[in-house]
Amino acid sequence: MRPFIVKTEKMDVTVLGTRFTVTAYGNRPFSTCLAEGSVNITGRGIPETVLKPGEMLSEEGDKWKLSCVRSSNFTAWAGNQMVFDELPLTDIIESLEHWYNVKFATDGKFEPG
Repeated sequence: MRPFIVKTEKMDVTVLGTRFTVTAYGNRPFSTCLAEGSVNITGRGIPETVLKPGEMLSEEGDKWKLSCVRSSNFTAWAGNQMVFDELPLTDIIESLEHWYNVKFATDGKFEPG
């Protein structure tokens, strides 16, 4: 298999036979999450990084963070599913807004029904 490169404004992800996701929307932090295989990430201000399955490299302000995650939360969309296991409600709302091109109005208050 020949590798291919996903190029974004801030990072290049070299795909080496794998399942992964790249988030590169204008208003959200850039990130790459790996489910299986491997990817090599390079870019401006990013140390060259080879991800292992279950790892995610994400932008946090002007820094980059490598973390262990449940990759299904980030890759399930490829199978026409959405998985929100152990994610904050704010992240779930952002994902739903992007996926369905809608905006949810929340006031931050919760009143039990």
